[in-house]
Amino acid sequence: MKTILRIICLCFLLSCRKEESTNFYAYLKNTTTHKIEVKPYFSGIISSDKVVTLLAGESKQIGLGTDRGIVGNVGFNSQFSGSDSLIVIFDNLYSITHYANTPNSFASKFYLATSLRSLRNKNSYSYSYRDLSKYQRENEYLYTFVEQDYLDAR
Repeated sequence: MKTILRIICLCFLLSCRKEESTNFYAYLKNTTTHKIEVKPYFSGIISSDKVVTLLAGESKQIGLGTDRGIVGNVGFNSQFSGSDSLIVIFDNLYSITHYANTPNSFASKFYLATSLRSLRNKNSYSYSYRDLSKYQRENEYLYTFVEQDYLDAR
């Protein structure tokens, strides 16, 4: 009986395995000389606590979380997740809309989600990762605003 109990305990110990996880971090970086505001629209309404303001040269975190398993460049959830569109405003003067889905009518200046300048496209973000251990990875996503974004909004 003791032998059977020891075998069962040994099986439980051998079958236990540490769960793999991936932590992700997402950032916006302003390399322009302009003030930038990113306003997400949820069903046509701006949620003021989700507005991001970036001064010239400033960076801010927009996403932080954990995924189960070791994952690669699969994207991330952020404070913009679930929004219909994002309006990026430069110097409180010029704006450009970043659409999540193609709308019936468009703003005068816009990026569709397929554009490599769209905040809605995961491929617009530079991606890097670091394996901390066999069971844990860190993914980092960085969107960099460049002068061309300002020029596109003008």
